Amino acid sequence: MANPIAVLPDATLAVIQYLRLRTELMALIASDHIVTKIPTSPTYPYVVVQWGGGNGIWPAIDDAAVQIDSVGGTKVQCGQIARTVRACIWAIANDIVPAGVLSSGADNMAPAYIPDTVPVPPLPRYTARYSVLLHP
Repeated sequence: MANPIAVLPDATLAVIQYLRLRTELMALIASDHIVTKIPTSPTYPYVVVQWGGGNGIWPAIDDAAVQIDSVGGTKVQCGQIARTVRACIWAIANDIVPAGVLSSGADNMAPAYIPDTVPVPPLPRYTARYSVLLHP
């Protein structure tokens, strides 16, 4: 008899759903500005969530690596959003969202100021990486 399988949740979607529920963050940015990709004609600021791999823990826990960028607005505004996102990730404690259950979150790399220098003037951006434990 074959072992049962457990399909892990989409970590990116789960983190986006979680961040959109946090009133502290919604006071700083519109919920539809927490995305996986910035649109072609953006009205800044944005929070961009991307999955960066991680490790599964058998039988059904994902230790997902997630990169979260706070982009645009003023440097001060962008930094406030990045620090608030970080506080939200730290506050994860078995939060249930439609995509799954977020058990905990921790820093892999605290927010770092790395402006996007392609546009003129450069666009403020803070980049951070987190480890998020989640399960179905």
